[in-house]
Amino acid sequence: MHDSRAERSAAPRSGLAAPAGFLVLLAVLFAAAYAAGSAVGPVAPGPRPAGEEQPLDGPGHGGCGH
Repeated sequence: MHDSRAERSAAPRSGLAAPAGFLVLLAVLFAAAYAAGSAVGPVAPGPRPAGEEQPLDGPGHGGCGH
């Protein structure tokens, strides 16, 4: 005869393996994307460091742009 207690205790662990594995994979992918983004830096045109002031009369800051 089979021990029904052993079968019942094994079922919840195998049921949690898929969601736990998915969360681990999600965390690894997030960490890899964050590291890649940090290594590449900003990709928008004309970004400036936080302490540097930008002139307000340059292109894209109002006016007719001529």
